[in-house]
Amino acid sequence: AGSARVNAGVYNPSAGPVDTTIVLRSAQGDELGRVFNVLPGYGWLQENDLLSRLGGGADLTGASLVITAMRPVHPWVITVDNRSGDGTVLPPVDLAFR
Repeated sequence: AGSARVNAGVYNPSAGPVDTTIVLRSAQGDELGRVFNVLPGYGWLQENDLLSRLGGGADLTGASLVITAMRPVHPWVITVDNRSGDGTVLPPVDLAFR
């Protein structure tokens, strides 16, 4: 394990279920891995240590996480210091509703 890890999560603010996908992409845009979940109404989930789980040892310089859902959700990405446990929220670079 490295000195930090990256966790990502999604909260569903609606009463109905919603499909969500978290995709790890290389700097070139290639998909390195994905996690799919169905969130129940008002449900949430957090996927821990995603870069290690999905990256498979690839060079992750310039990589990105892309979180998609079929309706509005509240996503988050946090980097966590493995020694202190302190977390830092990473702001989205591109927030698009399609």
